[in-house]
This record gives sequence, structure tokens and C-alpha cells, in this order.
Amino acid sequence: NIDIFLGYAEDGINQSKSFSEQDDKLYGLGAEGIDFGVLLIKSDQGNFTAAKGHADLIAVYGFDPSTFELSATDIDFEVNMGASMDDPAIDFIASRGAGGLAVATGGEPVMLDMTGPRIMASVRKATLRIADFVYLSGSFEFQKGDEIRMGVIGPLGVRINNVAADSMTIGASNVQAFIGANGPYRSDTNGDGVINTEDDINPDAIGLVIDDFTFGYGMYKTKFTLDNPLSAMVAGQEYQAMRASANLIGFIGIPETFEISLRDIDVRVSMGGDVWKADYTQGGTVDGVEIATGDPLHPVLINMSDNVISASIGLARLRLMDVLQVEGGLTFQMRDLSDADIYIAGVPVPGVGAKALVLGGMNLNAFVGIKGPYLTDSNNDGSLEDETPNTDAIGFTIADLDFGLVLANPLLPGDVVIDQVTLLGVWATAKYAGLVGTDPWVTLNAQNVVF
Repeated sequence: NIDIFLGYAEDGINQSKSFSEQDDKLYGLGAEGIDFGVLLIKSDQGNFTAAKGHADLIAVYGFDPSTFELSATDIDFEVNMGASMDDPAIDFIASRGAGGLAVATGGEPVMLDMTGPRIMASVRKATLRIADFVYLSGSFEFQKGDEIRMGVIGPLGVRINNVAADSMTIGASNVQAFIGANGPYRSDTNGDGVINTEDDINPDAIGLVIDDFTFGYGMYKTKFTLDNPLSAMVAGQEYQAMRASANLIGFIGIPETFEISLRDIDVRVSMGGDVWKADYTQGGTVDGVEIATGDPLHPVLINMSDNVISASIGLARLRLMDVLQVEGGLTFQMRDLSDADIYIAGVPVPGVGAKALVLGGMNLNAFVGIKGPYLTDSNNDGSLEDETPNTDAIGFTIADLDFGLVLANPLLPGDVVIDQVTLLGVWATAKYAGLVGTDPWVTLNAQNVVF
């Protein structure tokens, strides 16, 4: 329960109050509610270091919070290592029991309960505000050394589950970023301590916003363990995985004559290994591997079961005055399809998959002309069934286009791609494609198109 203040206190420090309760008279850096414990061991078996610490709040004081704010709440860190992170570390649970080792502090002890090499730092909520122009907040966490369990898939679908891997991860959740005027875009209007889509939007904000961004990135290196002898076959394989999502990235508050925005964004990446691919769901027997984000209630779940690079946008929108408009849902993927069926002369070839490029679109609309757009998703619900065309629009439009495109090359065991063979699949439908607003002088259109 240590409190530290570095700076100037106008009337001295009132020890019966927290720093935030007297921040109008403080100028400097303050930290409150600090607990920590450190253990240093030097022995014939080597040198060991372990530490754990927590702070309730770290903040800069002396500024009007509406003008400048820099603060972090619920900060935690942990370190457990030998001479280096590559050396064995103390397992406090195995050596000291369920609670670990209690480090005396003069108050409540700090419990060292780490079980292996580990470095971790997390912030439940960090906030940076510069007047109404710049705002950044969210939860963040970094860790290195934790052991996870995953599956791997090799040639001909050979699977090994419960493979141990050392990890390094970075995660973030509930991130809000704003650059512009009259910000921020959202604040904690419901008072639950978290800024997310359940909080109200500031209708006066003008600028670039990243709304409710969540991110998790992990690096994993498999290793041999005695409880899984088959893990010796895949020890030393290195993998990377990432998931990211956001409610909105784009410009807000600017005139309707110009708009660029992306809504409901989801990005997934899984890659690595040589002939062994990562399956974080272990064949569907587990949900996946979690990455901590600093908010215990909102980890990122890594649940990919094959190599993939994927990005999907629920609603992308580009509008330039009344002359150009493109909007709709989009998906892009590059992925290995281990379960694809490849046929030669009508006969399926076993053990052959595909490396595919996949493009897709849903409820797409495009317009070029004047007095547009012709059709738009005005309520951002992803559907055009409840929308009415603009009868004043004059130009060329494609309305309610759905499509899927696949370009694939056969994939042999050992991750060998046959570039000389390319497979193509296309499907598309459109409610309307052609001229609008030119009838009866010029008519050119196609309706209910299927390809």
C-alpha cells in the first residue's frame, strides 16, 4: 500500500485523501496502491530472480483533465527467471504448495506463484488525452514464457494434439483512438469503467476514429515433453497467430459529401511451421488458445485450425460528394484447404489439398454519376431490403451485388504447390446493373443477374 508522489504539492500532501481527490493542488507524477515482492537466490544450482508488483494508479497531475490526461490503472508485472529467460526458473507451486511463496511486506504478503519462466506486464486501463484533439484508451498486456498446448497437422492429415509450446504474446482490448476536434468519440457514459460500444457516441466529434479495437498476437515454439512422446517429432516448430477486430475505423462528423469508413472488421492470421501446420483447437476438442489483453473478461481467442490470412469487413463505405459511391461487405482470404477435394478426370486424388485465394462480397453497391448515391444502407444493418432507391440519381449503378471468387492451386503433401495448375470458381448475383435516371431517353440495364 505504498503511495509515491514526485513533484510539488501546493498545500502539502493530505494523507487522508487519495492523489486523485486532491489533484487540483498537485503538480507532478503520482503512484498509488503499490505492492511488490522480490526474491533473489544465488545457489550452486544457479541464480534465480522472481518479482511481482501491482499499482492501483499511476498518473500525471497538474493539468485540467479536459486539457491533458496521462494515467494508467491496475498495473501489474511479474518476472520469474534463472540467469536468463532460456534457463530453468523456480516452480513456486511445486516447491511451496498451492499458494506459492509469501514475501513479507509489513502488510499483506505478496504471493509468488509462478510455475516457470515468465515476464508479464499489464494495464487494465491506460488513458492519454490532449484537449479535445487526441484521445487513446484501452487495456494492454505483454507476456513471455507461458506454456500453452496446441495441435499440429502434418502430411496426409497426420495429427498430434496436446503439443507444448513456449509463448510470447501481446494483447489489447477496448481500445479507443481519436484524432480530430470536439472529441473523444466515446467516453465511459455508463460508468462501468470500460469504454466500448455500450457507451454513447459523441455526435459532435469530428476526425479519425478507431472504435472498440481488440488485438491479440502470439508467437509459439513447440517443445518436447515427457507426457507426449510424439511431441519429439515437431519440437522446435515456430508459429505466429493474430486476431484483431474493430467496430469502426474511419472518419466521422465530416459532411456527408465525403466518407471513408470500415465497420465490423475481423482479421485472422495463422502461419508458420514447415510441413506441420498449427491447429489451436486440437481438432475441435478445445475452443482454442487465449491471449490476455489486460482485461480478464475480454481475452482474444486464437482458434484457427489451418494456415490462413483473412480479413473481413461487415460494411465498407467510400463516398465522394454525390458522384461516386461504393459500399458493402467484403472478405479476403489466403488459406490452405487441407480438406479440399481435387479431381483428375472425375476421380478424387487422396492427400491433395489446395492453396487458395478467396474474395467475397455481400450487399455491394456502386454508383458513378450525379445526384447519387442510388442505393445505400442508411441504417448500417447490412441489409438493403428495407432501403428505397434514390429516384433523383443519374448515372451507372450496380445494386445488391453478392459474389464469391476462388483461385486455387493443388497442394501436395510437404506443402508443395503445383503452380502450373490453377483452379477457378466464380459465383455472383446482382439485383440491378445498368443506367438509372436516364429513362425514357436511354435505357440499358440487367435485373436479377445470376452468374
